[in-house]
Amino acid sequence: AVASTRYAAAAVVIAGVNFLTVNAIGQISQTLGRKPAIVLPLLGMGGCDLLLSLVKPNQHNFGYVLLGLGICSLAGSVFSVLAALFVVTADIVSTPSRAPPTPG
Repeated sequence: AVASTRYAAAAVVIAGVNFLTVNAIGQISQTLGRKPAIVLPLLGMGGCDLLLSLVKPNQHNFGYVLLGLGICSLAGSVFSVLAALFVVTADIVSTPSRAPPTPG
């Protein structure tokens, strides 16, 4: 029971860090450009996947899982990649193409 409470608390902290870093990636995108805002979270997700690959199927070692998710959260995770790609799409597509069609 103590271990599950500890893991739940770690998951809440990781979610909070993820929330803060997604907002920070927006500032990185404005100052350094779009490519670093996409590459940094992708590298973090790669580090997360590397650590998650170390966990064996029947071995319940949640330390690697939490460490991997922490790295992914510090780098911004998939939400930052999606946000940056939405911004790039909005930069590329012209304004009249984004407008919904008018009825009639």
